Amino acid sequence: MKKRPWKYIFLFLILILAAQLLLPVVAERKLNKIILSQVEEIGELDIELVSFPSVEILLGKIDFVEISAEKPVYQDLLIRSLDVKYRDVLLKGNTFEGENTYLRILITEDDLNNYLKHTSPDLADLEISLKPDQVLLAGKVPFLNTSLNLRVTGGFLVKNEENKVVFQPEEMKVERVNIPVNLLSRYIEDAYFTLDLNQLNFPLEIDTVKVEEGQIIIANDG
Repeated sequence: MKKRPWKYIFLFLILILAAQLLLPVVAERKLNKIILSQVEEIGELDIELVSFPSVEILLGKIDFVEISAEKPVYQDLLIRSLDVKYRDVLLKGNTFEGENTYLRILITEDDLNNYLKHTSPDLADLEISLKPDQVLLAGKVPFLNTSLNLRVTGGFLVKNEENKVVFQPEEMKVERVNIPVNLLSRYIEDAYFTLDLNQLNFPLEIDTVKVEEGQIIIANDG
């Protein structure tokens, strides 16, 4: 008696369905592990992915990935939120590659000040103030055997080739005298906030840094 071929077809479809349901879960866990290995701590982490057919995941390939993180701590800096999207993702060991099509990182003024005090204790008297399209550094800095009252205004510069966000001074005032920016730059260079995203073990592409009231938004709108 001949076996009916539809039984094999049915079994094949069951296997495909099981793979479509289970393999994305495996990939999500892998991505979760990669991200958690890059931060000191995190509040919430949500990962969604789409890959069809899902059997491509066995080769480490994923069509689309969305990652949303709340309060991750990266290099002692608390990031309020991070939202990022990818396409054509390839899992590779403890990292992954892919085209970063969307990025939004939110960091508050308070978090930047805490970061500055932690990373540069000698400049702990400097305070960062964020206003729309303006960054202000004000306070005291050590100078020889004394300290000077300093006020620096500027903005944030994106170094795409290095994947860094750095503070760019535009005007400096020491006590009540206007001086060239470079005269005291060596004494406050550590205070120039730098966020080196290149140290993360997965790709991020930065286009802009928008300064708003009390916060900055690092973005890539694709």
